[in-house]
Amino acid sequence: MEVISVIALSFSQIKKAYYEQTVLDSISFSINAQDKLGLIGRNGTGKTTILRLIAGVEEPDSGMIYMDSKLKVGYMKQTDELDEDYTLLSYCMSAFEDLLSLEENLTAMEHEMASFKTDNEDFKIFMSKYEALSHSFEQQGGYIFRSKVRGILNGLGFGDESHDRAVKSLSGGQFARLKLARLLIDEPDILILDEPTNHLDIATTSWLENYLKQYPKTLLLVSHDRYFLDSVCTKIMEIENSNTMIYDGNYTVFKKKKEAHLEQLKRQYEKAQSERAKQEELIRKFKQRGTEKLAKRAKSREKRLERLETPEYVASRDNKMKLNLKAGLSSGTEVLHVENLCKSYGEQEVIRDVSFNVFRGERIGLIGHNGTGKSTILKILEGSLDFDEGQIKFGHQVLCAYYDQSMEDLDPECTIIEEIHNFVPLMDEVDIRTLLGRFLFTSDDVFKPIKVLSGGEKARVMLTKLFLTDSNFLMMDEPTNHLDIYSKEVLEDALGSYDGTMIVISHDRYFLDKICDQILEIDNHELTLYHGGYSYYTEKKAALAAKDEPDKPLVTKTEKRQDKKKERQMINQKKSLQSQVSEIEAIIHSTETRLEEIAHELCDEAVYSDPEKTKAILSEEKQLKTTQEELYEKWEEINEQLSDM
Repeated sequence: MEVISVIALSFSQIKKAYYEQTVLDSISFSINAQDKLGLIGRNGTGKTTILRLIAGVEEPDSGMIYMDSKLKVGYMKQTDELDEDYTLLSYCMSAFEDLLSLEENLTAMEHEMASFKTDNEDFKIFMSKYEALSHSFEQQGGYIFRSKVRGILNGLGFGDESHDRAVKSLSGGQFARLKLARLLIDEPDILILDEPTNHLDIATTSWLENYLKQYPKTLLLVSHDRYFLDSVCTKIMEIENSNTMIYDGNYTVFKKKKEAHLEQLKRQYEKAQSERAKQEELIRKFKQRGTEKLAKRAKSREKRLERLETPEYVASRDNKMKLNLKAGLSSGTEVLHVENLCKSYGEQEVIRDVSFNVFRGERIGLIGHNGTGKSTILKILEGSLDFDEGQIKFGHQVLCAYYDQSMEDLDPECTIIEEIHNFVPLMDEVDIRTLLGRFLFTSDDVFKPIKVLSGGEKARVMLTKLFLTDSNFLMMDEPTNHLDIYSKEVLEDALGSYDGTMIVISHDRYFLDKICDQILEIDNHELTLYHGGYSYYTEKKAALAAKDEPDKPLVTKTEKRQDKKKERQMINQKKSLQSQVSEIEAIIHSTETRLEEIAHELCDEAVYSDPEKTKAILSEEKQLKTTQEELYEKWEEINEQLSDM
């Protein structure tokens, strides 16, 4: 049976320009209901503009946007301001103002019902209204919305202990996460997300992926996180050369389909060019002969040549950075030795007794939750931050280079070309401009002041300086931040051929998988080294979590017996928890059934005409609702335990 897709929105010949610079030029596309579409393209191609047009934040210069006015669109504005009196929980609960108001009305009606005179027609009308409101409350999720709010807050890294925290005390990154939580709670018909994984660590990003995969409505997102696009999206739309093309499948499928599409275009282009050359050669020969008959044939072929269409083919790789990174001197075998490193800020301990070694040629990805001290470790190694205790020793002929995600090393008052000249004073201007051209700074771009650059442009200046070093040990803190997908791929290719040693902090799992051959995880002040890339790390973590045992190279018979005992205990514990879940679900079902029965009983004249019966039933209803909320919380808690096993 053929499934007919319902169009959620469409663009027809949309144009948009800013200060005479055209961003969108007559683009057209359609998005179906329940699509999970990832929008990709180079920085500056208009991705965010498309989102803002759909959200109604901006209007097109020309063209039409078709969308059902009844559809609710959710978009996180960068300028949202909140009441300073909000807590995290109260801000998120404000999404349910109507439901909270309805709950208050029901509670007030229940109090009023107990003292109502039951022998008149007004009470029947009252009970009919109460039953309708009660049914509406249940249909709108009145018994589960509190659990939903807590679950989303916890998933985005706000534990129960932070729910009463004042919104005004949040950092910029935390505030962005809170606004994302509120957007998910709203559950709009068209959910629009612009770089949703910014400010999220790997664990929180994984939670968001799983949540969005189950999202029941239309999702449109812009992201440079290819792992995220692979996990969440069912379609990819690319903006390139002012055109849009939609591909079915995730990012990996898109890559394969696009390569095949480009190869087909290339063959068509080459065939057309060959035909054109053939016709031009025949025309030349006909004209050379000089006969009247051949001259007519030449003219006929010239007209045919004018009508011959040459398929458009633009090689996508032409507008990419061109990088080639090589190490200078070869270092000794042991590049770095760190022993019992400690660092605190006042009474806040950031890293404690950190020890690890780095050997020549290793490519280590340093990962962990936000705030675990990853950047602190690199800053200490780079020398810009003092440490409290411990020992750091670099090996023979180790030459370090450091990429700082804060980009504090850039002078905001310098132009791009001055920044590079100050870094390498002996390099002449022609060579500097040639080098900057490889990083996509052309013509007058090189005279832009650093302070007016976008995040992506600053990142490219930082990479230019990094590639000017002869280092054999790279230390990089979030080098892919601000880079579009295409620039990330170029950086990956360059680092892939780098023959030195590197340690990289990144939340970009796709990047980690391509570049790193080891993962060093920092968690609760403990370091664990995994001898493989990011995919190996996730597989190993999943296996260890299932077994609930450390990764030990050697296991004694006693340890095996203990492990089997632990495994049996875990199986029994899991069965017990699953049994509890089934019991709770059964009680919830019976509770909901009884609440429905009570709603009907309260409308029965035999009940509402008897004050004692009415009072007893209302008391029972109140107790059941309290029990139901407790059951939902318990059910959620046990399921979280099961998911961690």
